[in-house]
Amino acid sequence: MVRDELRRRLLLDLVGPAAADEVLPARPSDYYLTGVLSPPRTRAAEEDEELAGGANDEDAGADAAAPSAGARPASAGVSFAVRCETGDPAVVFEVRCGVYARRWEDPATGAATAAEHAGQRPAWRRTDHRVVLPPTPLPRGMLPVIDLGALPSNPVPGLHLRVQTADAGPDRLVTAVLVNAHPPQDGRARADEASFFQVELRARPGPGSVLVSRPARRADEDPSDALVYRDAVEYAAGHTCSAEWQVEGGTVREVATTWLPEHVVPAVSPEGDDILKRLTADPALNPRSAEWLAAAPVADLRAALALLPDAYEAWLAAEEAKVPALDPRHRARAAEHVAAARDVSRRMREGIDLLADPAALEAFRLANRAMALQRRWARRNDPPDARRLTWRPFQLGFQLLVLASLARREHPDRAVMDLLWFPTGGGKTEAYLGLVAFLLFHRRLRGPDPDAGAGVAVLMRYTLRLLTVQQFQRAATLVAACEHLRRGAAGRFGAVPFSVGLWVGAGATPNRVEDAARDLHGAGDATPRQLAACPVCQKPALDWYLVHECRACRHEGELAGAKCRRCGAAPPPGKTHPPRKVRVRCREKACEFGGSADPHLPVWTVDEDVYRERPSLVIGTVDKFTQVARNRDARVLFGGDGRDPPDLVVQDELHLISGPLGTVAALYEIAVDELCSRPGPGGTRLRPKVVGSTATIRAATEQIRALFDRGTCLFPPPVLDAANSCFARRDDTAPGRQYVGVTTAGRSPKFALQAVYASLLQAAGAAGHDPYWTLVGYFNSLRELGGALVMTRDDVPASVADYSARRGEPARPVRAVDELTSRKTSREIPEVLDRLGRGRPDPAAYDVVLATNMLSVGVDVPRLGLMVVNGQPKQVAEYIQSTSRVGREHPGLVVCV
Repeated sequence: MVRDELRRRLLLDLVGPAAADEVLPARPSDYYLTGVLSPPRTRAAEEDEELAGGANDEDAGADAAAPSAGARPASAGVSFAVRCETGDPAVVFEVRCGVYARRWEDPATGAATAAEHAGQRPAWRRTDHRVVLPPTPLPRGMLPVIDLGALPSNPVPGLHLRVQTADAGPDRLVTAVLVNAHPPQDGRARADEASFFQVELRARPGPGSVLVSRPARRADEDPSDALVYRDAVEYAAGHTCSAEWQVEGGTVREVATTWLPEHVVPAVSPEGDDILKRLTADPALNPRSAEWLAAAPVADLRAALALLPDAYEAWLAAEEAKVPALDPRHRARAAEHVAAARDVSRRMREGIDLLADPAALEAFRLANRAMALQRRWARRNDPPDARRLTWRPFQLGFQLLVLASLARREHPDRAVMDLLWFPTGGGKTEAYLGLVAFLLFHRRLRGPDPDAGAGVAVLMRYTLRLLTVQQFQRAATLVAACEHLRRGAAGRFGAVPFSVGLWVGAGATPNRVEDAARDLHGAGDATPRQLAACPVCQKPALDWYLVHECRACRHEGELAGAKCRRCGAAPPPGKTHPPRKVRVRCREKACEFGGSADPHLPVWTVDEDVYRERPSLVIGTVDKFTQVARNRDARVLFGGDGRDPPDLVVQDELHLISGPLGTVAALYEIAVDELCSRPGPGGTRLRPKVVGSTATIRAATEQIRALFDRGTCLFPPPVLDAANSCFARRDDTAPGRQYVGVTTAGRSPKFALQAVYASLLQAAGAAGHDPYWTLVGYFNSLRELGGALVMTRDDVPASVADYSARRGEPARPVRAVDELTSRKTSREIPEVLDRLGRGRPDPAAYDVVLATNMLSVGVDVPRLGLMVVNGQPKQVAEYIQSTSRVGREHPGLVVCV
């Protein structure tokens, strides 16, 4: 696998050695980044300090106290737990390392010598050391220092092993540390000779002893997490370095230090548990096919949908039977989980029962038709099977869960937020777009006047501009499909078109048509052109133009030059016919819209147009909703003039609504909830339905209560095991995403970063494999990214040349370097995303793209497979979200520096 080769080469480049007795032409500390124990008080090299200074003034403050300014590591070790039934346990320690010594060649004889010869540079020859100690008893307390230089065979002068133990119940906790005991050295060369490279410490159980897991470090662990993650244990922890272990047949064979720790996050199969194969066991019933659901007879439709809760309840029964065998401290919480899951099944059945209502049944069928149609449009260039929409079980289950409370405004579950919790890339968007399509049609079908259901039906909110614009492109295809069905229904769904509006800040889209006019004439910053291609035919054949109002005849339409097309009137001198709206149409005659009598797409991207048209679906950023208190025009989005308020609020990426943003959002949510509510029987208020989605969430119940004043239904609900919730199952047959850590202890973080970049880029270049061709660099701040951008352009190519020369390979050029940050304008972002999608051998393919958290949500580029994370993000959710951008279709590799 190419990914394994990249990781292997990274280990050789950063830790080494290439051979046990290798000879290096330069100092080993120049060759190898980590895995080194230096003499005490050895400071960072000058090269590290220079690079740490940064090429960007914005970085001066942050790097002043960088690790490079301190001493390099002189010790490293590992902590673990061992158990023995009788007496003190014992372990077998193994130490591996290499030392390098300078050697010159005698000019006369060519023989190697330790004496320096004038004008000649030394070579550095490695001596390999491997020491296996006899079983070491581990009584409680501090053990005598083991001087590895005093061993009778293969001594390692200057290296000590220190061991300390403590009791933890029946186990003995052990910390073993290797220490460089050489005195401090003057000069880099002497320090390198007194250093130990490629240091490893391994521990295996001695006679009568076993290695066991360490005690859990979180005493306040959430009971639900403690239950579903009860099999996730830790056998060792590193000091200065990291730790790894080998488990065979449930027995821990050894624990060891490692300088490049790695872990594979298992892939999750959205196909779910094998029991869900029952959904397609009967060839006459196919509930997973959107096309079948759109046309099936009602009896077959309901029977097919009932297969899902039937299978889920059978799976639940098997899980419930396991509860008595659990640890007693987990049983009460397990029973609560099973009860919550049964309530989810009940609600899915209630959604099926809803389809006995003719309006709900027709809306459900039409929603599936629209979703199937938008799938064919979005993937019209793919093979036929890929163009058919096959619902994943969790997508279908979530829709059934929500249907009843979405269709019935008085339903008690409108006081509950249904939160779709599924890994990134699993298909959450399609699940709630199906609900959107259902609601759009149901509002037009529930009363005698279909246009009474027009107006804004759905508010879809995101936190980041990039994410909002990307989801707008996906939603535009669905709304266009709904509008296509409306146009072909001869007035069945009213005269008001289905449409979608983008409601974001003025930095992305114009607030006024006047502002949009400047952009369309090439002079504006924000742009209404938020679709790169037609959402129907996928061709870049869009025509964005201004609709003007004639000052003479009041006709609204295009101008012929400066004159009205209808009456031919020219505007008064010094005036123009005022622009009233921005429209977009497709010029492709083979397009279902472009080739029709009305080629206009149902898309609005200017605030004034959004307020006037009141689109069926409004997509906006969370901060934009502050306009309800500042802009009177914004209130029209919440009903009035005989139109109902929105029935559905979709909050995507819920985990981002936290901290100060969460506080502000919760305050404005009071107003949004009130504006979306309507009078009910007996003086009650009928609130909108709220659904959300996220791939990472903790304390969801408390967060949702604080934000939305609602209860929480997590879907799929956790039951007994995090590896299988029936709707999502860990897939051990797939490669998963691999994470590799690189320590920067004793080195400048930037020096480490450029070494990692160079190694990975050269390895990917040698492999010539596209998923790893573009390296994505993630940064926590623009300040850090700014310095790295200069580094990537200036220092990384030089290091690439060094690594290529070591292997006798052609050096990979590193030319196409760009960033994906808030510094990019709304015009530039689609161009960057387009180039990100281009892979080798396209000459436009990026070598490196540096990004901030703009990358962490919404960016879906399947070809990406390689990422380097610079520093741990402040939130675990951000870390998970950002690194999930790679490895969507190919085995992903994430290197954390």
